[in-house]
Amino acid sequence: MQGFDPEFTDLTDYILKITAKIWEEKQVESIRRYYADDVVVCSPEGLAHGADAVVTATYATQAAMPDRRLLGEAVVWCEDDVGGYLSSHRILSLASYQTAGGYGPATGQQLRYRVIADCWVKTNQVYEEWLVRDQSAIARGLGYSPRELAQLQIDESDNSFLSEQDYFSGIYQPVLSADVDAQNYLRLAKSIWQDADLNRIGDRYGEAAHVVAPGGHDKHGHRQIKQMLANYLAALNDLSFTVHDLTDLSAAHCKTVAMRWSVTARSTGTGAWSGARADTPIFIMGISQARFENGQIVQEWILFDEVAIWKQLIVA
Repeated sequence: MQGFDPEFTDLTDYILKITAKIWEEKQVESIRRYYADDVVVCSPEGLAHGADAVVTATYATQAAMPDRRLLGEAVVWCEDDVGGYLSSHRILSLASYQTAGGYGPATGQQLRYRVIADCWVKTNQVYEEWLVRDQSAIARGLGYSPRELAQLQIDESDNSFLSEQDYFSGIYQPVLSADVDAQNYLRLAKSIWQDADLNRIGDRYGEAAHVVAPGGHDKHGHRQIKQMLANYLAALNDLSFTVHDLTDLSAAHCKTVAMRWSVTARSTGTGAWSGARADTPIFIMGISQARFENGQIVQEWILFDEVAIWKQLIVA
C-alpha cells in the first residue's frame, strides 16, 4: 500500500495491527504515529479533536479496564477516489471494570460488549473516525439499565451527546457500494427505518438469521427480528433516515456489508424508550454490518448507543 509502513500487507492487516499495538501491547503513544495530528473522532458521545484527545481517552479507558481485550471479528474495507481507504472494524471487547470512571464505582465486573469503528485512512494515518460503542451492553453488565447509566453520568456532570448539527462528515467523500447485496441492504434499511415497512424481512433475512442488537441482545428468526425493529419504530416519530457509507467485502462463501447511518426523529414516549418525554428530538448515530449468503442476511450486527439516546431524552 502506497505511503504505508512495509509491515502492513493490506488494510485489514493495518487496522488489526495498529489496534493490537495500541490496546493489547499498550503502546498508547503510537497513536501519534497512526492518527493524524488533526484527526476528528465522531461518536454518539460527541466529537474529539486531535491525536492528543485520542491518547487521553485511551489512557482513561485502559485505567478503568486494564485487562481489556479487543477481538477483531471483521474488517470491511474499500478504496476511495482520493488515494485513501475506508474501513469498518467490528470488535468484541472483553474487560473487567477495575477503576472508577464513567460507569460509577469500580466493581471488577466482567464485561462483554461490541464496538464498530469506521476509519478513513490515508498514508499510514487515520484522519477521520466514526465509532459506536454498545454502552447499553456495558450498562447491563454492571447491573444498570441504559436509562440508569445515562442518569448516573449526567449526575457526574457528563451530559455530553452527539447532536445532528455536530455529526461530522469532514473531508472524506462517502462511498456507496454498487454491489447487489449492498444495494439490497440499503433498500432494506430504508424500507424499515424510513417507511416503517417490516414486510421485506421475510425476503431479505434467512429463516434462521441471527441479529445482535444493542445491549448485546440476540434475536433469532423473522418473528424476533420483526418484534425488535417494531419496538424501536414505536419509540420514534417524524423519522428521517440517512445512509452515510456503504461498503462490502467478499470472502469465499459469503459477503459482509457495512453501513454507517443516522436517524433524526422525535420520541413518542413508548416502545424501546418507554417512559421518556414525548416529542423530544432524538439523533441516533448507527453502524451496522450484515453477512450475506446466497443473497440473504444470515447474521447482522446493529450498533447504536442507547445510553446516549437516554441522555438526550433526560436533559431535554
